[in-house]
Amino acid sequence: MLDDMPTTADLLSAWRDATRAAELARRLAEVAESFAETAQHDAVAAEEVAALAETTAKAAEVAAAKARATADRMQSVAETARSKGRQDAAASVAEASDQETLARDRYNEAEREARTRQEGAKP
Repeated sequence: MLDDMPTTADLLSAWRDATRAAELARRLAEVAESFAETAQHDAVAAEEVAALAETTAKAAEVAAAKARATADRMQSVAETARSKGRQDAAASVAEASDQETLARDRYNEAEREARTRQEGAKP
């Protein structure tokens, strides 16, 4: 029975092993705690990035809608301006043609009157 009893050397070795195991467990616990803190910070950062991405996406959606509305308005304004420009150009051409016709008629009338005066003035 005495043979089954550990010696002081065995006890000292077991104590040293237990101390090393306890130290290793403590260091592993510190690493695990540090990893957990890092993971928590990363999770918070990821949540912040996700919130920023969602906000950015919403802002981009609003900006796209505004850009589309502006483009549609500009298209409408351009079509109206083009149509009005054509109408104004056509009116200007018609007015110029009318003025040319009026000027030609006045010239021809003045020429007739001048000929009539010259023919009436001949002896």
